[in-house]
Amino acid sequence: MNLIYPVYKAIKNRGFNMPTPIQRKAIPLILEGRDVVACSRTGSGKTAAFVIPLVNKLKAHARIVGHRALIVLPTRELALQIATVLKTFIKNTDLTYSLLVGGHGLEG
Repeated sequence: MNLIYPVYKAIKNRGFNMPTPIQRKAIPLILEGRDVVACSRTGSGKTAAFVIPLVNKLKAHARIVGHRALIVLPTRELALQIATVLKTFIKNTDLTYSLLVGGHGLEG
């Protein structure tokens, strides 16, 4: 899939040998810069299908630009899940991430 070495190393460290069907279809399209809308069952690798090309595209930390990606999610649980997967794939890079979650209404 023409991935940078740190991403490839993270994939191997997770024990992945073969992309899942959703990953096989989505990752090349995302790497091309195309928009993708995909549905798949729980546990099929959807998170890695968008995190892998994201990390591959960002490659390294940019001190001048600052934040270069934003992932907006509807629930705290999903945000924590995505953060865990993201942490795995940025391990061999100098990329960083921040997790911001809400929990209180605007009324107080």
